[in-house]
Amino acid sequence: MYWKLIFVVIIICLPSTDGVDTWDNFTSFYKEYQSYTEGYNIIPLTDLSQTMNVSIDMGLYSLGDFDSVNGQVEIAGVLSMSWTDEIPDSLTSNLFGGAASYLWPSDKIWTPDIVLLNAVDTTEKMGSSTYMVRLTNNSASDSFTVSWKPRVVVRASCSPDVTYFPFDRQICSFTYTPWNYLASEVTLGFDVSPWDLTSYDESGAWTLIETKTESYISNLKSYNKYTVTIERRYMFYAFNIIIPTLLLSAVTGFVFILPAEAGGRVGFSITCFLTFAVLLQTFMGFIPDSSFPLSLMTVYLALMMLCGAVINIIVILILRLYHKQEGIKVPRWLIFFIRLVNCSVCKNCCKACCKKTEKQHRRKISNHVELISIEDDNDVDANKDEADGKGNDDHEIDWSYVGRMIDIFLFVAFLGGQAALSVFFLLPLGLHAKN
Repeated sequence: MYWKLIFVVIIICLPSTDGVDTWDNFTSFYKEYQSYTEGYNIIPLTDLSQTMNVSIDMGLYSLGDFDSVNGQVEIAGVLSMSWTDEIPDSLTSNLFGGAASYLWPSDKIWTPDIVLLNAVDTTEKMGSSTYMVRLTNNSASDSFTVSWKPRVVVRASCSPDVTYFPFDRQICSFTYTPWNYLASEVTLGFDVSPWDLTSYDESGAWTLIETKTESYISNLKSYNKYTVTIERRYMFYAFNIIIPTLLLSAVTGFVFILPAEAGGRVGFSITCFLTFAVLLQTFMGFIPDSSFPLSLMTVYLALMMLCGAVINIIVILILRLYHKQEGIKVPRWLIFFIRLVNCSVCKNCCKACCKKTEKQHRRKISNHVELISIEDDNDVDANKDEADGKGNDDHEIDWSYVGRMIDIFLFVAFLGGQAALSVFFLLPLGLHAKN
């Protein structure tokens, strides 16, 4: 390129009487340019014992992708770098006629070797020769300020926390360092802690919550850490996973009120169990293959699937009760349990209480002898009635009746238990979403 420029100058200068002087000036300038640029691979400080301070601010254009399965985040943005070049700028002043600001090729001037430490797909330094630097003269000193704004698309590692998935927030960081320099040679800093969001384009999957920047020195190296907090937009997962899971958990318990004669109990319970298994597999595709931290939704789905398996076993056992032989007597402990379910014990207690109250009332209006006689007669009658009642109840309770009562009990128990599990696991998710 430079030889083409020389050729053009020669063509222009040949017809001129001052061509020799022009050519001499150009040759001198070109030699000065070569000397200036070829040796420009050291830190541009007049005293190399001093530290070069480089300010880097992050500007965000878009959130490309957050891969929670592999633990990676991608962003597109710009690194706004600036530093002070203390090398005398006589050459640049000659080039641009003393202009206050001008562009310069980035590969012909010193630039810091900024590297993203937690990058997952590249080891190259940030920026390329495509992006030119802007030099600004400092009138107060024989130096100029260099501004360089290379565009970057980076993918960094980010360990996801899926405890409250899909109402989770992720905190990801991008750590930069001047790879070839110690902190005593090049120190990184920043002008503004929040990122520049002037050109930011909203993501459809994530909401940007907060951005910040911090600088620190560790192991004789200088670092800039850019942190972004994002929150997942959860409506897709709510409609496709959470709501179907809640509806399915409510429907599963209704297998106990399905008539045993219908013949579809086992098929219904197995279908519910398999549906929970499919939902769990679908959900596991959205979260990383790690055991810590474990998602509350994962535990909830696993427990619902376990409930489905238990319901399958119980349904089969209850169907055996319905088909018990008539000659087999119902055990007394099971009769007592059925009475509890049917509130028979409570009814007997209420009757005894009423009789006791009536006897106390009669004692107040009758003489002592007559009252004792009446009490004895009533006690004998009551004991006889209770014995007859127990005999009748024992005679009325058969295996079919036992199955129906157990169905009612298990329907209420499983419905209440699944509701309690839903509140215990899903309520924290909802509260976390509000916060």
